Amino acid sequence: MRATEIARKYRINEWTVHHRLKRAGITKRPNSMNEAEIALARSLRTDGLSYDRIAERVGFSASTVRNMLKRVGRA
Repeated sequence: MRATEIARKYRINEWTVHHRLKRAGITKRPNSMNEAEIALARSLRTDGLSYDRIAERVGFSASTVRNMLKRVGRA
């Protein structure tokens, strides 16, 4: 879940969610794909997989995969 979703669910401030996660030692998922994930997504896209299928494999949303591949010129 995103911090905003957690904050809404528990009726607390989003900053409080971030602060408590940090204090608990919980690391957040990265906002962007790393080079290895981009390379894998690129390869899977070349093989004809859909963005949804690629997203399942790399652990990011289909829109993130599509945007990253467009950014690197491989969409």
